[in-house]
Amino acid sequence: MRHPIRAVGKPLLRTTFLLALIITQIAAGKATSGTTIRVEPYASIAQVGESFTINITLTDIQNLYGVEVILRWNASILQVVGVDVRLGVESHPDGVLHEDILIAENETRNDVGRYWLAAASTAPAASFYGGGNIVIITFNVTGAGSCKLDLETELYDWPPPERDPPESWPIWHTTIDGFFGRQIGISISPENVTIRKNVNISGFVIPAQANVNVTILYRREGETDWHTLATRITNEQGNYQYTWRPKEKGKYEIKATAIIEDQLETSPSVFVTVEAPEQPPWVYIAIIIILIIIAAVAIIVIYRKKSKR
Repeated sequence: MRHPIRAVGKPLLRTTFLLALIITQIAAGKATSGTTIRVEPYASIAQVGESFTINITLTDIQNLYGVEVILRWNASILQVVGVDVRLGVESHPDGVLHEDILIAENETRNDVGRYWLAAASTAPAASFYGGGNIVIITFNVTGAGSCKLDLETELYDWPPPERDPPESWPIWHTTIDGFFGRQIGISISPENVTIRKNVNISGFVIPAQANVNVTILYRREGETDWHTLATRITNEQGNYQYTWRPKEKGKYEIKATAIIEDQLETSPSVFVTVEAPEQPPWVYIAIIIILIIIAAVAIIVIYRKKSKR
C-alpha cells in the first residue's frame, strides 16, 4: 500500500500551493532546530465509555504556508467523536497559518483508525511564523486496551522570489507521536559491553506515578525461561533505573513488567551483548615468554638425560 502522504497528499498540496503562488513575494524562512509537531498530551488514559482530547501542536516554525497531518490509532478501542481544525489565526488565535485557507483534505475514517488533514494558505496571505494548534481531536474509548497515536506530518514553505520553479518545498521538522492507555517502557545503554562493565537500564510507566514496582527480567540467548534481574520503584515522574554489571558473556534479552492501575503491563524487549574483555598485549607477550622458558627447560632436561647415557 502506498503511503497516503506520498500517493495523494503531496500532489494535492502542490496543486494548492501552485494556485497560491501569485501576487505576494515573501522572503523564504528556514525551519529552526526546534520545529516540532507533537501530540499533546503525549499520554492519555480514560475508561471505556469515557472521552479524552488531544491537540496536534506545532512549535517554532518559520515561513509556513501549508500543513499535512495524518494520525492513526487502533480503531477497535478508539473512535473520533469530534474534530476542531484550528487553521487561520485571524479566526483561531491559538492556531496556525494565515487566512484565507484552502482545505484540500479533512477526513476522519473511524473504520480504519485514521484522520487526514491537508491545507494551505492562499495568496495574498502572509506566511506563518511561530506556533500553535493545528487541530484538536476528541476520542471516545470503545474498548479496553492501549495503542500508539501514530502521527505523520508534512510542512511546506512559501517559495522565495529567486526559486525556480516557484514551488513550495518541505520544511524539516521533528514529529512526536502520542500514546493512549497504560504502558511500561525500557531502554538500555550501551548495547555492547564487556564483562563487569556497567549496563544502564532505565524506563518509565504511563500514566506517570510514583511507587510502582517494576520487575526487570532477563534471559540468555537460547533460553526460554525468564529470570529476575532486579526490582525497582518508580519516582514521582514515573521513571525507574538500574545499573547492571553482567558477570558472564552472552547475548541477553531484557524486559520489564509492572502492575499499572491493576493491569499487568510488559515492555518490549531490548538486547545487550556481553563480551569477554580483550587481553592487553603484554599478556600475550608474557604467555609467549613463559612458553619459550618451558620449552627451553624441557630441551635442557632432555639434553642432560642424553648426556648421562
